[in-house]
Amino acid sequence: MKLIAWKLLWFSAKFLAIFAMLMLVWFIFAPIYNAITVTLANTLFSLVEEPNVTLLKPQGNSVAIYIRDVANPKEEPRLFAYFDYPHSGLAVLVALLLATPALPWRRRLRVIITGTGLLLGIHSGLFIPKTRFEYIQFLVREGIPVADNMYLAYAWLGRALVPVSYVAPFVIWLLLTWRSWLPKLGPRDTPQPQRIPKEARP
Repeated sequence: MKLIAWKLLWFSAKFLAIFAMLMLVWFIFAPIYNAITVTLANTLFSLVEEPNVTLLKPQGNSVAIYIRDVANPKEEPRLFAYFDYPHSGLAVLVALLLATPALPWRRRLRVIITGTGLLLGIHSGLFIPKTRFEYIQFLVREGIPVADNMYLAYAWLGRALVPVSYVAPFVIWLLLTWRSWLPKLGPRDTPQPQRIPKEARP
């Protein structure tokens, strides 16, 4: 038990130190990650929207929602709203993966790339329900009738998905590294075959 407690304590200290260092330089990487996320989200919107009126544009750590005029394609998209989306969950995930013990560096690099891809997919997908809920709230404020079941569905979805951005890095980390936390059998732990004395042999 003391060994497990010491291992967890060392992991926690290492994670906090790495996370603190990453946050010092996160302002450099956040706009890049934000731009990639928005590009993927726009691709998703083009697949699920008909007509495709939503256009997201990255602006530093924020995201601007624009609405296209499908009747006049030459018209500039109209600004609708802003999202404040710092995406610090990636720093949490990378810090967790770097702090995880007993991971060879090749595998560590592989899980960082895999985890980043999974988190990108989650963050990009979250834009769809969040943006839809913004649209519905706008319609309600303007007094435009909205079906109660649609409003309640997106209201529930919009609120329920808020914690996903915070929980996702930990879930991805557990899925990718749970094997490294299992005890490894050493030579002493491997059961040895019993030797039969010569006198007892037939």
